[in-house]
Amino acid sequence: MNKGQEDRATMHKAVDTLLDANADKTAEIPAFEITKTNFKADVAELNGELLVYGNVAAGKTQVKWDAEDSLIFALLPIASALKVVAKREKDPELAEKASVTETSLRRLRDTELVTRGKLIHAEALKIVTELATFNITPEVLTGLSAKIEAYDKSIGGRESGVAQRKGARKAVSDLFAKVDDDLEDLDNLMELLREKHPGFYNEYQSARTIKDTGTRHRPPEPPPANQPAQK
Repeated sequence: MNKGQEDRATMHKAVDTLLDANADKTAEIPAFEITKTNFKADVAELNGELLVYGNVAAGKTQVKWDAEDSLIFALLPIASALKVVAKREKDPELAEKASVTETSLRRLRDTELVTRGKLIHAEALKIVTELATFNITPEVLTGLSAKIEAYDKSIGGRESGVAQRKGARKAVSDLFAKVDDDLEDLDNLMELLREKHPGFYNEYQSARTIKDTGTRHRPPEPPPANQPAQK
């Protein structure tokens, strides 16, 4: 939600609260009650969609981070065992394939991490019997394979989260327009109460003002020396 939308949502809340506080007055006009009900329902739907918009991508990203952590922590002990074997067997090619650290793994791109994980998994399968002395069993390698798959899926999940976010953004825009229509109707209906309830009318006009809640204004500069301040 951008700054302008935040200010509009704040205005919606102010109007909603004011209408609730003056329910006895709005009840005098049945048409007002119908419009008020529509307004409150549309604001509630908008607020719900704003939560979706804010949480979709964040949730998908967290899933990806969790899957990345799980994969890296599974890879490191297996890679370490491979390095020991490579040194013992004087196998520089295996040593190179297993030469990873947590930092180096985290620096890899998403698809590169998947590829590196599959490479280490494949090398471990080749010497699975020898790795048993490191407590790296076939079950451990099966678990690693599952973590690679989960991480690979999380990458696609994050992308689908972006698509969902775009859809939520469109829904938010449409609902803001719908609430604007409700407010236009309320503005017209308030004129019917202006004469009988001027205080309520004036409070409504104030609540309907979209206030900038984040802009800071510079104070006026003092007048030049030897010149009177403007009044």
